[in-house]
Amino acid sequence: MKNMKNMTAKVSCFARAYHHKHNDVHIFDDYAAEQLLGEEYDQIAQNMTGGVSFFFPEFKGTPEEGLRLIADRQLSPSVLARSAYCEKMLDNERRLGCRQYILFASGYDTYSIRNDDGELSVFELDLPDILSDKRERIEKAGLKSNANYVPCDLATDLWKVKLELLLHECGFLIYEHLDNGEMTKQYFSDYNNANPEHGMQAPEGVAYIMAVRT
Repeated sequence: MKNMKNMTAKVSCFARAYHHKHNDVHIFDDYAAEQLLGEEYDQIAQNMTGGVSFFFPEFKGTPEEGLRLIADRQLSPSVLARSAYCEKMLDNERRLGCRQYILFASGYDTYSIRNDDGELSVFELDLPDILSDKRERIEKAGLKSNANYVPCDLATDLWKVKLELLLHECGFLIYEHLDNGEMTKQYFSDYNNANPEHGMQAPEGVAYIMAVRT
């Protein structure tokens, strides 16, 4: 199970790296993701290309076209939408005085690598093996991170909570709540206009909420 979770985190990182590398207009631009993956970027790309018939049984085209299809239709939308929304909201709150950012199930997120705000404390929560591997990768790639790592298992009952009711009960006000249609309109439109042949939409069934504690 731990290996599977680790691979899920790597594939999410790959999706961000691929989107950065193969587009001029970005939904979310993660320039550090490929460096963090290192040689595994090419390995994941090869594995995905070899599995194109699983994702799209009727596909006929080149390996490069197959990988692009997998990335744009299967891997990237949810990953890019989540990252774009979270970091836009964070930038807004930083200007209002926010000094702490906590990432649950941080995986191979690279915000702590890209962040140059020394006054912002970044806490990353995830499984011990993922955080340990991430730190090794950062060192190997010659990168720097300002994250505070908190090893934990978010799958335990302690972390299972309920979507808008819990926020309300804990004194949070919901400032924004986007469904997939509004998310696509606000965050994907520039990319889709520049890449009509590779259009993407935010995934259905996922909500994006900005909540502030009063």
